[in-house]
Amino acid sequence: MYFTRKHFFIVTFFLLSIKAYSQTPAYRWEPGFSISKRLTNKWQANGQFKARIRANDYGDQQWNPKLLMIDARGYLTYTLFNQSKLTIGYLTRTNNPLEEDSNEKRIIEQYAFFSQINKYRYTHKITLEQRMREINYIGRLRYALSFDFPLNGEKLDKQEMYFYSKVGMLYSFNSYTQGLENRAALGIGRMLKSGHRFQLDLESRLSGLLNWNDRSLALQFNTVYYISY
Repeated sequence: MYFTRKHFFIVTFFLLSIKAYSQTPAYRWEPGFSISKRLTNKWQANGQFKARIRANDYGDQQWNPKLLMIDARGYLTYTLFNQSKLTIGYLTRTNNPLEEDSNEKRIIEQYAFFSQINKYRYTHKITLEQRMREINYIGRLRYALSFDFPLNGEKLDKQEMYFYSKVGMLYSFNSYTQGLENRAALGIGRMLKSGHRFQLDLESRLSGLLNWNDRSLALQFNTVYYISY
C-alpha cells in the first residue's frame, strides 16, 4: 500500500497536468547521453550531453521541426553518511544553435535523499539553480519525487526492464518576474549490461501556473543512454 499510494499520486498528477491544458501542446524530443565515474567511496563525477528538438510550437498543429538547444553538463557528487548526496554542477547551453548564438550558463546545487522498500525505490531531489542568460539572471528552485522498480524480480539484472516515474515543481524568479511549472514523467528503462542502461519516458511540462492566461504545455519524449563505472 505504501508504494501504491505514491505511485497512484504520480500517475494522477501526470494525467491532470495534460488534461488541464486545452490547446495543442508542443511536442518535443530530448535525446541525451550520461557517463558517471566513481572517484572514491564518497566522490563521483558525471558528465551529460543533451539536445532538444521540437516538432511544433505551442498551440500550433502545424509541423515545424527545429533544434531548440544543445548543452553540456558536469556534476561532482559527494555521498553523505546516510547515503544522501550533495551535488554541485555547471551547465553551458546554446539556444537555437542553427539560427543564432544565444548562450546561457547555470550553476547547480542539489541535495538528494533516498529510501527503498523491497524492490521499490524513491528519490527526493531539492535543486537550486542560478541561470545566467545574456540579457538577464533567473533563479530556479526545484523539488522532484521519483520512483523506480525492476519489472522482474527484486533487483535489476542484465537485459531486464524497470519502471520509472517522476513528479515535481519548478519555481523561477528574478527581480522582475516569477513563474511556476509542474513536471511529471512516466517511462521504462532497460539494463543492457553491467553499468549500461537505456531509459525512455514521456514528460509533461505545464508552465504559467501563476498566470493561467500564460500557461503552456509541452509533451517531451526523453531518451537517455547511461554509462557508469
